Amino acid sequence: MARGVYLVTTATLFACLAAACGGGGQAADGAATASLPVLKAVPGLSAEDRALDADALTHDAPLPGLAGDLEHWGFLGGREREFKGASKTFTDVVSRTLLFRNPAGAAAYVAFVADHAASYWGPGTAVQRVTSAGRPGFFVRGASCGCHRESPILVTVVSQRARVSWLLVNGPGATRARAEALAAHMP
Repeated sequence: MARGVYLVTTATLFACLAAACGGGGQAADGAATASLPVLKAVPGLSAEDRALDADALTHDAPLPGLAGDLEHWGFLGGREREFKGASKTFTDVVSRTLLFRNPAGAAAYVAFVADHAASYWGPGTAVQRVTSAGRPGFFVRGASCGCHRESPILVTVVSQRARVSWLLVNGPGATRARAEALAAHMP
């Protein structure tokens, strides 16, 4: 009986998430990145939006030369929506959409994140290739800190055309299946 309730609750959560996710306009350059689509809502969590420039991305991990790489790859800008709260599934969800001048730049950034995952999420981080809604990229499970009641950091980074979609989830009910289901609805 408990398993049946769990499956119905999980199915309901995914249906709500799928309905809440969505798009927006397509940005043409760095000045228009405010219109880049990100997830619209995650049930039970409040949201805050931020514009992302190269400086913001270089603060994600201590990687010398990343600013120059972003310029070389044609990074135009991005948008981030961070959801926070205390739900039974997720407590932190970060949806990012990054725009590059061309598909090669977007793919190079995705590969860079995968190649340097330990710099982002610590030694012992696991990286696997993934395809999410037809977009190639990587699924990352951040290194465990061994803390009591630790919840995993799960990240999906994929690209399609000149756009990168990034989704980070964390929380007591965060699983790969839930992370992948939500990532499939990223704009």
